[in-house]
Amino acid sequence: MSKYENHAEQNRFYRAVPWILGILVGMLLSIGLIATGVVIAPRVNQYIASSNTTDGTVDAAVQIPGQAPAVVQPAAAVTGKGQISELIFPLILERPNEQGNTMGYDDAPVLVEAISNFQCIHCTTFTVGDVLGTAGNKVTETDIFTDYIATGKVKFRYITYSWSPEEQFAPEEGAYCAGDQNKFFEYRDMVFLNKDNAKIGGLNKDNLVLFAEALNLDMTAFNDCFNSHKYFYKVDEDMTYARNAGLTGTPSFIVNGQLFAGSGQLISSIESELSK
Repeated sequence: MSKYENHAEQNRFYRAVPWILGILVGMLLSIGLIATGVVIAPRVNQYIASSNTTDGTVDAAVQIPGQAPAVVQPAAAVTGKGQISELIFPLILERPNEQGNTMGYDDAPVLVEAISNFQCIHCTTFTVGDVLGTAGNKVTETDIFTDYIATGKVKFRYITYSWSPEEQFAPEEGAYCAGDQNKFFEYRDMVFLNKDNAKIGGLNKDNLVLFAEALNLDMTAFNDCFNSHKYFYKVDEDMTYARNAGLTGTPSFIVNGQLFAGSGQLISSIESELSK
């Protein structure tokens, strides 16, 4: 080999060194992320864990600028099925004109759209805090139901939002499947009430089916819907709708087209619309 050929070989080697080092660093970073339970979301529609805002009614969705945001993986689902007797049951309400994820009369002057997710602390407080005893003096959905929905002033729509990777939309899908039998809200409440219920072992598939059994749903119809992922894309559409509306955290509320973060302004926003 001539000295020129030897020099060319050396140059090729030196040019390859950064590329090889880059691959090695990437592999090490991937191993580290996997070990800590953090993965990079496959689509830019996921957010990392929440921080509380000053009014204490919303969990903020934090996105890292310039990159697909990381998400904190939820704890691995515990296997095994609980018993119906171990479940916490929701309030029984006669929801007017309940259709899927909506309730209230079509001619109500105010439309309230609630954007919420099952991993959000403040969403839990708003939705079932009166059952769990965690609401304190905060506004709850029951307050809105009693004063505005049941009286014909508000039509209410619930929009699902998930911080989990897309393959873990199961609770949201289950709620929509229950909605086929007019039990969307009851099923949703079962999820909120029992997601941390240590007696049953978490939101694994068996327990998501158990909630449907406890609500006396037609189990053949529910299982066909749930196992076929009939509503997977509906959940994805909900999330797109929420992001396009300007969502920054959950729960958020759209009152006649105006987005508000947290439940602190909800009643005043409704009253403002009613006064027009």
